[in-house]
Amino acid sequence: MVRTVWVSKPNAARLELTAALLTNHYVVQRWTAQQIAAKSGWSSQYVRDRLREYGIAVRPTDVPRGLRDIDQIASPAG
Repeated sequence: MVRTVWVSKPNAARLELTAALLTNHYVVQRWTAQQIAAKSGWSSQYVRDRLREYGIAVRPTDVPRGLRDIDQIASPAG
Protein backbone atom coordinates (compact mmCIF):
# COMPACT_ATOMS: atom_id res chain seq x y z
CA MET A 1 0.00 0.00 0.00
CA VAL A 2 1.33 3.43 -0.96
CA ARG A 3 1.03 6.09 1.68
CA THR A 4 1.02 9.78 0.81
CA VAL A 5 3.17 11.90 3.05
CA TRP A 6 2.35 15.60 3.17
CA VAL A 7 5.29 17.89 3.65
CA SER A 8 4.40 21.40 4.67
CA LYS A 9 6.60 24.45 4.67
CA PRO A 10 8.10 25.44 8.01
CA ASN A 11 6.23 28.35 9.59
CA ALA A 12 9.12 30.70 8.79
CA ALA A 13 8.76 29.91 5.06
CA ARG A 14 5.06 30.77 4.95
CA LEU A 15 3.89 34.16 3.77
CA GLU A 16 1.87 36.24 6.19
CA LEU A 17 -1.65 36.45 4.78
CA THR A 18 -2.47 40.10 5.30
CA ALA A 19 -5.61 41.83 4.12
CA ALA A 20 -3.53 43.77 1.59
CA LEU A 21 -1.88 40.65 0.17
CA LEU A 22 -5.18 38.78 -0.10
CA THR A 23 -6.98 41.75 -1.65
CA ASN A 24 -4.24 42.13 -4.25
CA HIS A 25 -3.99 38.47 -5.18
CA TYR A 26 -7.58 37.28 -4.73
CA VAL A 27 -9.57 40.37 -5.72
CA VAL A 28 -7.33 42.34 -8.08
CA GLN A 29 -5.32 39.58 -9.75
CA ARG A 30 -8.17 37.03 -9.49
CA TRP A 31 -6.01 34.21 -8.10
CA THR A 32 -7.86 31.27 -6.62
CA ALA A 33 -7.53 30.29 -2.98
CA GLN A 34 -5.66 27.22 -4.19
CA GLN A 35 -3.13 29.36 -6.08
CA ILE A 36 -2.57 31.59 -3.07
CA ALA A 37 -2.18 28.50 -0.89
CA ALA A 38 0.41 27.00 -3.21
CA LYS A 39 2.47 30.20 -3.23
CA SER A 40 2.10 31.02 0.47
CA GLY A 41 2.58 27.62 2.07
CA TRP A 42 -0.83 27.57 3.76
CA SER A 43 -3.75 25.28 2.99
CA SER A 44 -6.50 26.56 0.72
CA GLN A 45 -8.94 26.24 3.65
CA TYR A 46 -6.71 28.49 5.76
CA VAL A 47 -6.61 31.00 2.90
CA ARG A 48 -10.42 30.97 2.62
CA ASP A 49 -10.71 31.41 6.40
CA ARG A 50 -8.45 34.49 6.26
CA LEU A 51 -10.46 35.90 3.33
CA ARG A 52 -13.62 35.66 5.42
CA GLU A 53 -11.85 37.05 8.48
CA TYR A 54 -10.83 40.16 6.50
CA GLY A 55 -14.33 40.56 5.03
CA ILE A 56 -13.31 39.59 1.50
CA ALA A 57 -16.16 37.82 -0.28
CA VAL A 58 -15.18 34.28 -1.20
CA ARG A 59 -16.09 33.38 -4.76
CA PRO A 60 -18.15 30.25 -5.33
CA THR A 61 -15.98 27.42 -6.58
CA ASP A 62 -18.08 26.98 -9.72
CA VAL A 63 -17.53 30.53 -11.06
CA PRO A 64 -15.56 30.46 -14.32
CA ARG A 65 -12.19 32.16 -13.89
CA GLY A 66 -12.81 34.47 -16.85
CA LEU A 67 -15.54 36.32 -15.04
CA ARG A 68 -14.16 39.54 -13.63
CA ASP A 69 -16.98 40.50 -11.29
CA ILE A 70 -19.63 38.72 -9.29
CA ASP A 71 -22.16 40.99 -11.04
CA GLN A 72 -21.37 39.24 -14.32
CA ILE A 73 -22.95 36.07 -12.96
CA ALA A 74 -26.51 36.40 -14.15
CA SER A 75 -29.52 34.19 -13.90
CA PRO A 76 -30.50 32.60 -17.20
CA ALA A 77 -32.49 35.06 -19.27
CA GLY A 78 -36.11 34.28 -19.16
